[in-house]
Amino acid sequence: MNILHINTECGWRGGEIQMMYLLNGLRDRNYENIVSAQPNGVLVRKVINNNFRVCPVVMRGELDFGAIGSICRVITDERIDIVHAHTSHAHTIGAVAAKIKKIPFVVTRREIGRAHV
Repeated sequence: MNILHINTECGWRGGEIQMMYLLNGLRDRNYENIVSAQPNGVLVRKVINNNFRVCPVVMRGELDFGAIGSICRVITDERIDIVHAHTSHAHTIGAVAAKIKKIPFVVTRREIGRAHV
């Protein structure tokens, strides 16, 4: 199963660390993980350093139609089965792209002290 993880943050904070824990746990269970994140950000470097595949996408907000189109191409090219959005701006981008491509969509929402799935 191929899972596309979308994260719009450039930095390396708590949510990105939690995402890396998830990527590692899913890899241990033989799931293929591909990450779409901002090009040249710390997150992309960390993901690559941990031997995960990256399909960088510039994302400028929730209704960035260019980013939605790019994510749709990643879904097709990488044969994605599930889209998982990890940040608030990624939620709309991922939801629209998953709806267009007719595949399941998962949202993770994190708050200080707790995570909502």
